Amino acid sequence: MVKKNSNIDDEFVEIDVQDENLDDENTLVDEERRLKKEQERLQKQAIKRVRDYDDNDDSDNDNDDDEEEDDEFEKITFKNIIGGDILQSKFFLSKIMFIIFCVVLMLLYTGNRYGSLQDIITIDSLKRELVKMHNLQVTKASERMNKSRQSNIERMLEEQGDTMMLKNNNPPYSLVGGQDSDEEEEEDDDN
Repeated sequence: MVKKNSNIDDEFVEIDVQDENLDDENTLVDEERRLKKEQERLQKQAIKRVRDYDDNDDSDNDNDDDEEEDDEFEKITFKNIIGGDILQSKFFLSKIMFIIFCVVLMLLYTGNRYGSLQDIITIDSLKRELVKMHNLQVTKASERMNKSRQSNIERMLEEQGDTMMLKNNNPPYSLVGGQDSDEEEEEDDDN
């Protein structure tokens, strides 16, 4: 029976050794992953330092992990805006198509507004001209009507010395047809 126990103990020892080997392998894999991440982080940091050094030759930039996470807008200065350096920031480079789209829309809006204002000005001037023409037409029509009155025509003929037209001094009378007119003729004949 002692042998059985020793076998069991040997099995436990073998299992423990295997567990230790697996733990060592897992630890090594984890350590390799951690080292790769650290190496990538250091490479990114070195690239960023080189870029910052190229951008700002005069200043020494020691960037920590916290500064990498800072937004690009904290570096905005009046000098960067006027100099155009802001256009090279990550924000503007990532949104360049949207910015171009907005500029095109603004240009179209401005052009459309200008065209519509020109049309409104043209319409107003045509309305004013139409009112003038209407007033002129009304004036000319009243002048024609005034000149075509009988009294004005007679006066004009007298001024011109036209003797063909004579004034009628007899009052107007109406002609009535029918039985009454036959009786009047008989009365005229009797006289």
